[in-house]
Amino acid sequence: MFIVGKVWLFAVIAGLTLLFPKQSRFLAGHLLLGANFGLLMAFVGLGIVRLLFRSETSLDPLVLAAGGILGFLAGSRIALKLNVSLGWQVRGNNLTE
Repeated sequence: MFIVGKVWLFAVIAGLTLLFPKQSRFLAGHLLLGANFGLLMAFVGLGIVRLLFRSETSLDPLVLAAGGILGFLAGSRIALKLNVSLGWQVRGNNLTE
């Protein structure tokens, strides 16, 4: 459980750092939205499992991982749409404006 916060913090700091260079700006949304949605879904899923089973189970790490992956994918999908609307999508090796 302690690594979840560290991974989230690293992704948020990396996402904020990637906002500054124009060549990597499109990646910032993926890291920021993916990390936040991943963290949210991981703990929502964990809360649901704990409410259903009324205690800690051996499913907790699996639920955290599955929720994190699903949340990251959802955040990344939103980031794709955001990048298109802002004009930050990548075509080939060049960043379009």
